[in-house]
Amino acid sequence: MSHIPEISASLDAGTQILYNRTLVQLGLCAFSLGLIQETVHALSDIISSTKIRELLGQGLSRFANEKEERRRLLPNHMHINIELVESIYLIASVLVEMPALLVDPVEAAKKQRFLAFKRLYDLYKVFLFNLNYV
Repeated sequence: MSHIPEISASLDAGTQILYNRTLVQLGLCAFSLGLIQETVHALSDIISSTKIRELLGQGLSRFANEKEERRRLLPNHMHINIELVESIYLIASVLVEMPALLVDPVEAAKKQRFLAFKRLYDLYKVFLFNLNYV
């Protein structure tokens, strides 16, 4: 109702970091409550990015002003565990995608909605294929 996602790109960097951290916390809370679909929706934008640490204010961007970036960094005790966030996203993605994959694997593989899960699932299939022919 607030249309914050549409205007978040035009906000200053500090507000964007706060917005991204809030989304991640909402995703983690949704997962702890068993709201799997909401978890995937909350975390998908952050996980699909290649610079998660910068989005959460936990790392430096290579192309920005280093002095300004260092001011935006959060202290270590305020960091969110990136591996935990990625793991929760992948678990939630599996829980959402598996019913469709079990019913019709070919059709479900064409319509997979979650890019990070699709990438890892494809790597798994290649690994499994190579393992069978060794």
